[in-house]
Amino acid sequence: MNLSLPTQIQFEITDKCNLKCPHCFNYSTCSYGMDESKDLDFYEMDTIAKIIVENKIYSVVLTGGEPLTKPDLLFRLLSYFIKNDVTVSINTNLLLLDQPIIDKLKTVVTGGILVSCPSSDPKTYNKMTGGGNYSVFKRKLKLLVDSGLFFSVNMVVNKNNINQIKTTARALQEIGIKSFGATPMGLVTGNSQYEDVLDKAEIISLVNDLLWLKQELSLNVDIFTSLPKCSFPEEIHGKKIGFLARSCQAGKSSTTVSNIGDIRPCSHSSEVYGNLLVESFKNIYAKMEDWRALKNVPDECLECKVLNKCFGGCRVAAVAAFGDCKSKDVWMGKPFVDDPFFQDQGDMKNVNINSDAVIAISGKFRFRKEEQQLYLIFNENKSTTPVNEELFEFLEYLNGKGNIKVEDLADDISIDIKDENFNRILQVLLHKKIIAMYPSQ
Repeated sequence: MNLSLPTQIQFEITDKCNLKCPHCFNYSTCSYGMDESKDLDFYEMDTIAKIIVENKIYSVVLTGGEPLTKPDLLFRLLSYFIKNDVTVSINTNLLLLDQPIIDKLKTVVTGGILVSCPSSDPKTYNKMTGGGNYSVFKRKLKLLVDSGLFFSVNMVVNKNNINQIKTTARALQEIGIKSFGATPMGLVTGNSQYEDVLDKAEIISLVNDLLWLKQELSLNVDIFTSLPKCSFPEEIHGKKIGFLARSCQAGKSSTTVSNIGDIRPCSHSSEVYGNLLVESFKNIYAKMEDWRALKNVPDECLECKVLNKCFGGCRVAAVAAFGDCKSKDVWMGKPFVDDPFFQDQGDMKNVNINSDAVIAISGKFRFRKEEQQLYLIFNENKSTTPVNEELFEFLEYLNGKGNIKVEDLADDISIDIKDENFNRILQVLLHKKIIAMYPSQ
């Protein structure tokens, strides 16, 4: 469907950072050493946050720079978004974490924390963070583990640490992590480190290391970016693996808001389409139509059978590497003549809808009206589902009822409890996590 606005925002709340990672996609714009900054004042940041909420964007990632360099602003924004039912998470290098911050985070973070750690080897960590201390990182990570807050660790991988994925994950698991991602360093126009970018064979090595960590260490694993589907090893194409389902959402369901209110398709892109303080979000988003109309996709991808699951890989990397947004992704292989990837049907037919079971809307009922009488329903795991007006009215009715038995619901809307369509709708809503089902008390 054609969205009127994105469904998720990467909000770069500051350009300040306490590290200087050479691979950072904001390397050329961040303010290092905690000195000069272009950051807006609280009033202007409040205005941006209000615009996000008013446009019913219910998923926000607070990033930077390093958000913990501005704790007062961070918690001000966290509190505001939580009060307005926005699922909010944080990206951080963790080095500025302390117990008072932990105590505050417990009350306001609903979407988790993504922690960056390029290596458990002190020398590599120091090199890849521009001077960071791994011993300090370990202490801060232990604080986070002990807090019980939900978090994942992301290891940005290039040629400097490609052989340290397993050892880093093992070391961090000993401290207590349960979720670990290894994300290939991307190319960006402001910081093109071509010599350190992984080659295609190293991408496959990274994927295999993650699968080993999942199998042998029982870690939850991920790649926190979308890679071209044709870059993955053939033997895993048909498997149900989370990172295989990722696709580039730049300028589509996701956009980035900078610390001065500029809107970009994604955090890797330096292309600015407008500023939220001087122009409406809808007008700015409309200017990104090329990203949604696939006009930037390489010609080789247009006939690919999985184009709608991939969108041609990273267009920013194509510009950085070859100077043209329609060039191939650096890790692109051959287009698919069929779709070999896992089709998630959710085994919905195996969901038994008991007549005396209790159902209810899962979490907050959050929605946004789109064009053509369609509505977007936002569920608790930050995904969205489009529904027509009839189904939306049903969900509104269900939300007003609170908890209700299936048999009572069927009576209320005058439908046979065994009606195939009725049961199918409930199965789909359960699969999409829009509703939840509980045993009768």
